[in-house]
Formats: sequence, structure tokens, C-alpha cells
Amino acid sequence: MAASSWLALATAGTGVVGTLGGAYLGGWLTNSRERSQWSREQDQRGREQREARYGDFLSLAEELRGLLERFWEAPGPVPDELSTELNAKLGDLRKQVGRIQVTESDALCHIAYDVLSSAAAAHDIAIDAHGAPAPSIITTNAFQSALRDLRRVCTEFRERARSALGTAP
Repeated sequence: MAASSWLALATAGTGVVGTLGGAYLGGWLTNSRERSQWSREQDQRGREQREARYGDFLSLAEELRGLLERFWEAPGPVPDELSTELNAKLGDLRKQVGRIQVTESDALCHIAYDVLSSAAAAHDIAIDAHGAPAPSIITTNAFQSALRDLRRVCTEFRERARSALGTAP
């Protein structure tokens, strides 16, 4: 009789330990799966934010390039609205570079800064040239060179951003 009570007690203990162990293991597996899913969602959300940031930056740089070309080609006195818009876009580009510098790799930050430097150079040349009666060939070549450089570094930024995101060029 004593053996059967020990057997019953051992069986009950095994049942309790098995139930608790199963509940713990089930909870741990569920938690692990949820953490993995949350991590994947966070990675996807971060990727989408980076894609948007890169796209906004490149769109702004291209828009600024178009404004610079319009500013350069504007005959006579440049309308104040165009000059104001040009300065505002350059300021917006500076802010975008600041956002990129906070969150991205050094290589991408350097290229973003190169985009800003090229845009600022073209801007400065265009502003200075508009004060003159007619821009010299040297000034015109310098402006065209700055625009080509802006286009080149925008392409370089786009390629580097795609690489950072792991997408094909």
C-alpha cells in the first residue's frame, strides 16, 4: 500500500511538473515567435522610412537642380519668388542632409554632403552671375560643371542608397 501511494504521488508530481513545464515551454515559444515577428516588422518599418528619406532627399536635390537651371536661364532680373524658392529649397536640402547624418552610415553621409556642396556651388555661381550684365564663358562653364557634378553625386547617392537597402541598381 505504501508503494502505491508513493507511485500515485510520483505520478501526480510528474503530471504537475509536465503541465507546468509544457505551459512554460509553450509561453516561451510564443514569446520568442512574437519577438521575431516584432523585430521583422521593426526592420521593415525602418527600411520603409529609410527609403522615404532617400527618395525625399533625391527628389529635393533634383527639384533644386531644375530651379537652378530656371534661375540661370531667366532673362533680366530674376523674379523674387524664384529667388526665394531657390533659397528655401537649398535650406530644405541642408535640413535633409542633417537628418541623413543622424541616421545613416558615414559613406552615405559624405555623399549627401557632396550633393549639398554641389548644389550650393551651383547656387552661389548662379546668384553671383545674375548680378553681372552677362555671365562670362568661364562663369557659364563653372555653372554647367557644378550642375554636372550635382547630377553625378545624386546618381552616386542613389546607387549607395540602393546598396544600403540591399536592392538591385
